[in-house]
Amino acid sequence: MKIKKLLLENYKIIKFAQIEPTENIIFIVGKNAQGKSTIMKGFWEAIVGKSKETLQPIREGEDKAKIEVELDDFKIVREFTKQGTKVSVFNKDGYQISSPQDFLNKLSDKKNIHIRNFTQLNDKDQRQLLLSILDINIDQFDNKRKEIYDRRHLIGLEKKTLGEYDKDEIEIATEYKDKTVISISDLSKKFNDEKQKRNNYTNAQNEILSLSQQIIELQKLMEAKKQILDTTENLEELEKQLNNQESENEKINYYKNVYQAIRQIELKDNEYNSLSTQITDIDTQKKNELHKCNLENLEIGDEYIKYKGQPLSQASSSEQILVNLNLFIKSNPKLRVFLIQNGNILDDDTIKKIDVIAKENDINVWIEYVSEDKEKGFYLEDGEIIK
Repeated sequence: MKIKKLLLENYKIIKFAQIEPTENIIFIVGKNAQGKSTIMKGFWEAIVGKSKETLQPIREGEDKAKIEVELDDFKIVREFTKQGTKVSVFNKDGYQISSPQDFLNKLSDKKNIHIRNFTQLNDKDQRQLLLSILDINIDQFDNKRKEIYDRRHLIGLEKKTLGEYDKDEIEIATEYKDKTVISISDLSKKFNDEKQKRNNYTNAQNEILSLSQQIIELQKLMEAKKQILDTTENLEELEKQLNNQESENEKINYYKNVYQAIRQIELKDNEYNSLSTQITDIDTQKKNELHKCNLENLEIGDEYIKYKGQPLSQASSSEQILVNLNLFIKSNPKLRVFLIQNGNILDDDTIKKIDVIAKENDINVWIEYVSEDKEKGFYLEDGEIIK
């Protein structure tokens, strides 16, 4: 519902003012202290009643005051007397609605009032209000992102414990990955066994020499001894291998471990990069959800709302107003009236943007504007609309 007609009579400093909007944007224009803010606030007091700030709602020298707000389907009449205030609500057929204040409270629920003053809230309240009106669960993205971020951080720490290796070590580790460690004890046993064989052979030859003089008598014995043949492997080579194998085994074991560590590092890198991608995807999903809500450049942080990467409270006043307006529209209010005080901070481009938004979403935007230009809008002078 939009305002079709607003009438104020003897309200605060207003003598008489009647406004019937024909455009989506309504400018309330005049010099300072002429009653522009009174008109803007009067609309709300017609709905919610006299505020704490309004100590004297009746114009000086008068006995009563009245505010009438005619909406698409209803008419609100709030009267002020010395005894207090009374409100009546009529439907379009002229029938009076019972429990009018309850009706008006539903029309302008507290959340909607907060949305209209969104940029005046502190960071924490802005975030809570935005989450309460958007049909998305941003916290689920933040919780999932934190879970993945913590896992990625742990993967990074695990990767560091695996060490760092230069190119040469990586190449050598690749070469050593399939080598088998040879047991020193087995090699030593084999060396001793072969050495014993060599000793046996040497002893046999010595015996042959010592018994050469007895060759005839010991022919049979000599023949038997000749059966003992040199079947040993290259003993010198085995001894050399034995001396070198321990260091070779250490080298094999080291580079096998290096190779395994490199493989683990590659796996950790892949997992780390995968988690980074998931974090990026979640951030993108959050932005897309906000984009769906027609809240571009808005980001919900852990403690406050960001606009274009900076805290919303640090955005320009005109940018904050545009965010507030889009958020107001997103809340789908029954009462489609948005008020902007201090409209002089808005440049022509911003006003054009507001006009487009207002027309596309069928809302009234009332703008208070300090100016002596009587052609700018409804011009107020000495408490009366003169144009």
